Amino acid sequence: MPRRAKLTPRLTLLSTLCFGAAGCASIDQAMLGVDSNDRVAMLGEEPKPPGAMDRFLYAAGLKKKEVSPYMRPTVPAEAQAAYEDAQRLFDSGDHKAAEEAAHKLAKKYRDTVLEEDVLFLEAESQFQRKRYAAAQDTYAELFERFPSTRYMDRCTSHLFEISRYWLQSPEIVKSAEIQPVNFDAPSRSPLPSKKKTSFDVTRTVPFLPNVADRTRPFFDTEGRALEALKSIWLNDPTGELADDALMLSASHYLRKGDYLEADRFYDILREEYPKSPHLEDAFVLGSHVKLMSYQGAAYDEKSLLEAEKLKESTLKLFPDSPERDRLSSELRRIADLEAERRWQMVEFWRGKGRRYSRSVAVQCHALLTEYPNSKYAAEARKIYSELSADDKKHLPPLPTPPRVVPEPSLERIPNEPYGEAEPPAGRVKL
Repeated sequence: MPRRAKLTPRLTLLSTLCFGAAGCASIDQAMLGVDSNDRVAMLGEEPKPPGAMDRFLYAAGLKKKEVSPYMRPTVPAEAQAAYEDAQRLFDSGDHKAAEEAAHKLAKKYRDTVLEEDVLFLEAESQFQRKRYAAAQDTYAELFERFPSTRYMDRCTSHLFEISRYWLQSPEIVKSAEIQPVNFDAPSRSPLPSKKKTSFDVTRTVPFLPNVADRTRPFFDTEGRALEALKSIWLNDPTGELADDALMLSASHYLRKGDYLEADRFYDILREEYPKSPHLEDAFVLGSHVKLMSYQGAAYDEKSLLEAEKLKESTLKLFPDSPERDRLSSELRRIADLEAERRWQMVEFWRGKGRRYSRSVAVQCHALLTEYPNSKYAAEARKIYSELSADDKKHLPPLPTPPRVVPEPSLERIPNEPYGEAEPPAGRVKL
């Protein structure tokens, strides 16, 4: 006779709770005469994700999964006919009537498969009527309700068009457009040129209301344009316009002189879109805005070091870049700025008096080790040599001073086997 499995007290309690919960749920629905979908629709509640007990019951086959109202598969025949009528209004060019009909259908048939179609139709009608602010709001609602909507490409394309219109049709800044950096005051370097546009005080002052142009938002046209660009790369990160939206946002901030915000967008593009056609520009311009963020030797050096690292990476990744010579020149100037920071630390500790001579020794040693060819090296070596041995005993020996090579001379080299003839071209005397 086969042995019967013996349940432990813990398993017995668990099985009792599971079957009791399932039974109570079925009795509750039977007594009320409604299913959970109807209850959600009546109460206006959103469905909650299943808990641990629900998942256990689903896996055990003791409870059937409920159909979410967001996925309700069918709509009445009259709803589909009303949508087709609204679509015909749109196709005939009566966009205002199409917008009104789609708006009513979106409210009436919310939480159905028809909602996606009517929301898109409403947004497209607003776009065709050039009510761009309302269209942006409806596109945002569509993204929120249907994150993977099948209309994603057309929505992002129109949002990109809206943002460029509100920003007065700017172009993406290219590497060749940036001006040389003023290393005496990097943050004061010239900005890329802007497209000449008509002056409008409501664009300059965001909190002033726009009451004249219905194609623009009531407040903050520029901010709404940047919000539209963000909606593109945030909701469709793998789409064709995602990297364009990032570059356009970065270009906008670069033209305004907001280097920190521009740097943030260039960082996102370099990290998330390594196959973008804008990648080289993101490296070159990213290193440029990091350098422009540098405030001087009296401030934090983080942006200066990041600019140096990014310029070195750009030269390695893009050896044939047309900006190669300029990047190499800027790297040499950055080294001069770093040496200047070291020299200011030397002078800072010297000004503290004799008791801080060890700190002076540390800073001189660092300058001579890291920047032996800088214009501060000779003076630093002189100061270091005047310090006592006790001040320098904790430091390793200085590296050998670099050999200074004299400038080449084009004078004739005597006692050469050319006799009275001129030496060959390029022959120099060192």
